[in-house]
Amino acid sequence: MPQLTWANSRDLWRAMRSKEDLTYKHDAFYLRRHMGIEPQMRAILIDWLIEISYAYRLHRETLHLSIEYIDRFMSLSKQEMRIDRLQLIGICSLYLAAKVEEIYPPKLKEFSSHMDSYSSNNEECMMKFELFMLKTLNWQISPCTCNTWLMTYLQIATINYK
Repeated sequence: MPQLTWANSRDLWRAMRSKEDLTYKHDAFYLRRHMGIEPQMRAILIDWLIEISYAYRLHRETLHLSIEYIDRFMSLSKQEMRIDRLQLIGICSLYLAAKVEEIYPPKLKEFSSHMDSYSSNNEECMMKFELFMLKTLNWQISPCTCNTWLMTYLQIATINYK
């Protein structure tokens, strides 16, 4: 990496690589442990999350963060997740990512209105599952996503361009 005016390039590279390789690592074949969930179901879930993100005009980073939460949660989950929980996992990850990334995230009630009915109270179900998700993720919720790498690359490219 070239010399940067805003950070030590070696420290930045080490921090981003260690986050990707050690802290936020997930299994690429995690769906093998969740027999009821197929790859196309994950694709449908992501399409649905894209629609919700578009409806609330969420940042691109919020969507990528939520997908990373889904993948890592499913990788770290000790119990097999059923298909009926997939929508809950997706909406909770998007809600959590919105709280991390957005200045004014949508309210829990707004997100829960997009879900099929899991219980008499979707909001309470989401709050409980959000806590379960955070515990499973070991409260590590700031990974390097593809947007982080892209923004770093673009900053370096502008330095080289000048």
